[in-house]
Amino acid sequence: MRPIALLLAVPATLLACRPPARGSETTAPPSIELFGAESFEFREGALRAHGRASHVYYRRDTGDAWAENPEVDFPDRRTSGRPSGQVHLRAPHAHGNPFAQEVEADGTVRLSADNGEQGLTERAAYHGRQALASGDRPVHLWAAAFDLEAPGFRLDTFHDLLDLGPARLVARGAP
Repeated sequence: MRPIALLLAVPATLLACRPPARGSETTAPPSIELFGAESFEFREGALRAHGRASHVYYRRDTGDAWAENPEVDFPDRRTSGRPSGQVHLRAPHAHGNPFAQEVEADGTVRLSADNGEQGLTERAAYHGRQALASGDRPVHLWAAAFDLEAPGFRLDTFHDLLDLGPARLVARGAP
């Protein structure tokens, strides 16, 4: 279930949310506005995440960023000895600060994986310095073999541990 664990592992390289209201440009500190932004996260020479957003607004003085329609792909990796397939995350909005390694996505965060696993939640956050992803809204995960609902989640990405709290799991078919 590693691809499902990535549901909240939205990387700090892809930040998105509604930009500040127009008209504040005269008093606002210098900012950068990007359309069709793309980002790549590499770790030890390997691509870990490829992100895109239709619109990104970034404040240079604070490091805060907002974007619309963020999407991120996590390349196929072997987890626990099995291939997980590529995982794709998307949300209507996200915001955060790459310097603080914090990001929160909202407005129905969706996951889809090559192995057929899918998921959604209303809001998800990633705290990079603690290697923790969390969500305090209901989570729905499903695939051909199961359907799972939980009140929220907490994912320790360093130890690869997922806590869904009291969850309802329905298994389908034989393994």
